[in-house]
Amino acid sequence: MATTAKIVYNFNENNATTIRDFSENGNDATSSTISVQSSSRVGNEALFDDDSDVLSLGNITYLNNSEDAALHFGVKFTTSTGTGLFFSKSGIIKSTYNYSTNSLSFQVTDSSATNATVSATLVIDTYYDITLIYSADVLTLYVDGVSIDTDNTLVDGLASNSNNMYIGYNNGDAELCSRFVLNEFKLYNEAITTNNIDAWIAEQNGILSSSVIKDPFQVGDVIATQENETPKFAVVSFADFPNFRFLPLTSGITGSMFFSRVAHLWDTTRQWSLKIDDTPSVCFYDNQTKSSEVFTESKKTYCLTKEGAILPSTTKTSNYTLTGSDARIYVDSSAGAFTLTLPSSPTTNKEFEIVDSVGYCRAFNVIIDGNGNNIIGYSQYIISIDYEGIKLIFNGTNWNLI
Repeated sequence: MATTAKIVYNFNENNATTIRDFSENGNDATSSTISVQSSSRVGNEALFDDDSDVLSLGNITYLNNSEDAALHFGVKFTTSTGTGLFFSKSGIIKSTYNYSTNSLSFQVTDSSATNATVSATLVIDTYYDITLIYSADVLTLYVDGVSIDTDNTLVDGLASNSNNMYIGYNNGDAELCSRFVLNEFKLYNEAITTNNIDAWIAEQNGILSSSVIKDPFQVGDVIATQENETPKFAVVSFADFPNFRFLPLTSGITGSMFFSRVAHLWDTTRQWSLKIDDTPSVCFYDNQTKSSEVFTESKKTYCLTKEGAILPSTTKTSNYTLTGSDARIYVDSSAGAFTLTLPSSPTTNKEFEIVDSVGYCRAFNVIIDGNGNNIIGYSQYIISIDYEGIKLIFNGTNWNLI
């Protein structure tokens, strides 16, 4: 499998408003018009009408000035009339479907404004694996893994602009939308091989596994293998226990490997990560985002090492409201007194350590505000002793001082 996918949509999150980018590059698409349903192919599929259905990808820059690029999608065009738009990034790439000739066409523009066009004749109401590869100034169209058409008129890298990319209707173009069903959509800014195409056709929407998974994974889980060696990661794109599909984020992954859950992304209340470091340490990460920076240092909240538990720490010099990902707060009041405000709705057994790290709290107090929850019976606690350190624990009703 190619390992540098920049966009991967497969509509398996059962959400037709925000379509998640399973490549972990954070390129989520948005729509207020399309619908998602169970697919006759694999997982779910998005339905586009021939009026105004659109999936907006935003300003996708991966194709700008690219010398190599590729697109792959599982698509089925359904009955309509005229010529409809399939997808476009105006000035760089455009795809249409002609219902009179049943022809799917692609036009690509390079930086010298030279156009190349390839096309294929399809059958209505039939699913196809379509792959478009641009490499060495040659544009090649594959249908179900077979090379159908090529155009070698391009003379330079692809054009560059800040236009948004759309799947479906684009009101900047004259055509209405094609009527089609989309099961997956992948974009690469590198050339891919026929081996990649064969793998996608064999394993639509990722690698299928049903015999090497102990836990019932969920869509959005990041899973890992070889954690005690060189870890390999994938993201779960389809889950119907005991069958799962996952999209490799690193190379060398097969369905026969043993996987464990190391993170969950996208669901706001369930975003987390767990990583086994080479140090060695087992680290918990929180405050995840839909980016490739899954294990950045700033998201580390708790680590177990051979020396014991290590809490993440931060230093505050002015007013600050603590969050659930905070653990140890060093305070420096040398510039003047300030207030730390505790969370208004902490979880039971949540703990904070607060330490005067420079010895100025006697001259300039640091106030800890309970934010509606008492601290040992009072609405506030004041650190007024130099180098004082306290530990707070929430018992479900109030903060206790340890």
